Amino acid sequence: MRPIKVGLSYNDVLLIPQFSDIRSRSEVDLSTKIAPDI
Repeated sequence: MRPIKVGLSYNDVLLIPQFSDIRSRSEVDLSTKIAPDI
């Protein structure tokens, strides 16, 4: 396993709203792949 070089928390990240071409929430895919066995 590789060592983690950077660790970020919620307070370390600033999200700035921008224009998007997405028309509906159903068009967005928020799925993630954490590990193959989970």
